[in-house]
Amino acid sequence: MTAAILKKTNNLATELLIAYRKEISWILVFSFIANVLLLSPTLYMMQVYDRVLMSLNLTTLLLLSLTILMLFLLMMFADIVRSKMLIVIGNKIEISLSARLFESSLVRFLQDKTIDPSSYLRNLVELKQFIAGMAIVYFFDIIWTPIFVWIAFLLHQKLGFACLVIIFIQILLLIYNHFATATITKNNLETERQTQEFLNTSLRQLLPIFVMGFASSFKSRWLLLNNQSVNERRFVHQKIQNIQAVNKLYRYTVQTVSLGIGAYLATRGEITIGSMLAANVIISRSILPLDQMTNLWPQWIGFLKANQQLTQLFNSNTFVDSKPLNEITEPIKSVELVDVSYQYANQSKHVLQNVSLVLNAGDTVAILGKSGSGKTTLVKALLGVLPTEPGQVLYNNQLIDTINLNLLSQSIGYLPQDFQLFEGTIAENIARFGAL
Repeated sequence: MTAAILKKTNNLATELLIAYRKEISWILVFSFIANVLLLSPTLYMMQVYDRVLMSLNLTTLLLLSLTILMLFLLMMFADIVRSKMLIVIGNKIEISLSARLFESSLVRFLQDKTIDPSSYLRNLVELKQFIAGMAIVYFFDIIWTPIFVWIAFLLHQKLGFACLVIIFIQILLLIYNHFATATITKNNLETERQTQEFLNTSLRQLLPIFVMGFASSFKSRWLLLNNQSVNERRFVHQKIQNIQAVNKLYRYTVQTVSLGIGAYLATRGEITIGSMLAANVIISRSILPLDQMTNLWPQWIGFLKANQQLTQLFNSNTFVDSKPLNEITEPIKSVELVDVSYQYANQSKHVLQNVSLVLNAGDTVAILGKSGSGKTTLVKALLGVLPTEPGQVLYNNQLIDTINLNLLSQSIGYLPQDFQLFEGTIAENIARFGAL
């Protein structure tokens, strides 16, 4: 994984594809081999009808059968290698991003308590499954579609033009699928996110909810959101099933039409019976990747949303271990805030505005204020959790953005209001799960 992916990126998926271009190139090569070998049953069929049945030569049939068996074994090998390369890419994506994702999602949660950190893990799984799944295989299969069109033209010009028209109609169906499902799928994903966030927020405030008698009201509100999500999901699935039914009808129609055109040309003596059957297989095969992409469209919408959220997460102001950072080797002698301001995304006013403060070693400072005045936000700014641009936070006259926060944190003690021991021994908690 390149350092660029771990720092800033305009599009995480694009950076991943570039980073693993070597593995993807091998998938492309073996996809070409697999698609070329898919022609072997068609060639076998042509030879059986046009040679074996005409000559009644069993030796020819035996040799053809042995040859096709070897080609099938080679095609199986290509599929196995292609699958293994996809598994390798998936594992590399998860290994290279997991640590960064864990760190960034937790810091993002500190910045916004309404965020569900586990949602980013689900985004990573969705991203990985799409990039390292069958989607990329279907895309590479589409690349080789011109080969099947060219073979159709070799069999007969009319078959070639028929193949082009059939592919064009399939593309129109794919475009219709996008416009028919994209918006409703995005809306459903957003509703599901809101439902999950509401539930997570309720669980974090479980005690006051029960003590103050909010449980019934919260349950009613959650059920309202959940029912909306269920109804939207049902509508999306129904729409997708309708489109799949249309594609199935079109697929069967294509097989019938291509066989009918081939039969027409065969009765006129323009092609052989073997060519007629081969044309039916080739034309049906030419639209198969497009048809498969139609079935993957909901996953495509989910992939785009997951990629967008992960890209935004990795571009946020969080800890970045991959860039060179300064280390504070001396004890902290001073902490300074210069014109620090911060505004939460869901608020119209700044909770901190032009705050300046100087703390020297030995000072004891108490920050007092009413609830919601910005005390916790100020502490988060001091710790480097929240972005403070255009203000500055300095430790020993060094900007906090240039300091390795993981090392700086070893010099900081922090006791929150709702502190609890982490899973482990008391000694491990005291040692911050470092060496004892």
